[in-house]
Amino acid sequence: MFDFQSLFGNAANEPVAGQKRKAAQCYDTDLQRVESQLNALPISVLKKAKDMKIRELKRFLTLRNIHIPSGIERSELVNMVENRRDSTCSICLEELCGQVVKTWPCGHIFHATCNLHYGLGKADSGRTSPVPCPVCKNPLA
Repeated sequence: MFDFQSLFGNAANEPVAGQKRKAAQCYDTDLQRVESQLNALPISVLKKAKDMKIRELKRFLTLRNIHIPSGIERSELVNMVENRRDSTCSICLEELCGQVVKTWPCGHIFHATCNLHYGLGKADSGRTSPVPCPVCKNPLA
């Protein structure tokens, strides 16, 4: 059997190994960056609209660029939120109310665990661009 190593030596393999090591370090850095961005997102327990304070109702609508008329009553705010709220996680399609959720900069809400799995999965796929929101495709950062 012919020995390629004796012909080319280890020197030929060293640059390739160095490139692989450098690529792995970049890959790890990207995953760490995305993970820190995902962990920095605000975390909360999603309440039902009827259990939210007026301030929370207004913030919910404001994040979605929905105009809130002046002098509006709480019951009307609750109706507006209930009509606009996504009641299911767009990643796993399960109920959001009463669950621990993370809110993206675009205002979309996902389960905290789904958020992490989705973001790291996108980063793991070798993306060089920022991780996009699963709903509106706006970048995470």
